[in-house]
Amino acid sequence: MSPSHMIGVAGGLWYWSKLIARCILQRLERERFNDFIRLVHSQHPLPSILVAELFIHNDVSPDPRIPPYIQALSQHGYVDAPSILRALYKYSSLHAQLNPVAQLGAMDAIDDEKGREDGASGKKPLRRWRSSSWLEEVMFYHVIKTMVEGTAFRDTRAALQLCHVMSKWMGLFTSVSTIAWGAFKT
Repeated sequence: MSPSHMIGVAGGLWYWSKLIARCILQRLERERFNDFIRLVHSQHPLPSILVAELFIHNDVSPDPRIPPYIQALSQHGYVDAPSILRALYKYSSLHAQLNPVAQLGAMDAIDDEKGREDGASGKKPLRRWRSSSWLEEVMFYHVIKTMVEGTAFRDTRAALQLCHVMSKWMGLFTSVSTIAWGAFKT
């Protein structure tokens, strides 16, 4: 990436972050939000995964305005099903139910544009939600709805990304339910 591109991405991240903070603070309705995101996206376009992460990242529980905002972003094509599910997976509170070794290991690794990111890489551990189940349920419903409508992805690559992130979710669900079943049996 060129230095000017990095400045553009950093500036875009900053601008989108400010937009999110103001929209949540002012409890902006979806119609006005639609107007703002069109303007911001035209001036500061970001990859869909970055937009999804900006809206979904939180360490307590996301604001109730986030699902309608993500639905609007999805309708405009600024986020897609794979980016939503990747961001949800990355910050899911289900990871807290896994043991610390698994949290830092390969089960929890997240592919990003730069490569693999995990706790063993020397980076600060991810701050995950304390409670994400309600948002995960709403967003899974949204993704299923977009799949039924045929708007979940536009090309084969996005379909493969969706399959990949769904397999990660299935692994997480399986691991957590196995741990819960083991605790229940003892």
